Amino acid sequence: AHVFDMNGTPASVDQVLDFVRGHVSSVVLTVSGEAMPFPADNDDGALDALLQIETYRSIERGVQDTMATFEAARSRGISLDALFTQLMEKHA
Repeated sequence: AHVFDMNGTPASVDQVLDFVRGHVSSVVLTVSGEAMPFPADNDDGALDALLQIETYRSIERGVQDTMATFEAARSRGISLDALFTQLMEKHA
């Protein structure tokens, strides 16, 4: 059996928020608390190689792709605010 340590791109929360702000300048984002202890290392791409998929996506590109997905959902009439509220209520 294959075993993989799925790391990612080490980045601070402030860096991620800056990437988001770069796509939606009017957004107000804040953060508090301690950083989570992962990922500690860059992903080595072993799982991606096994699956024969793209081996690396920067955190900046990941945020860009996520923002594009949200925009595509909005353009299809999906209310992300309502979806978020429903999800939070479901798991309250």
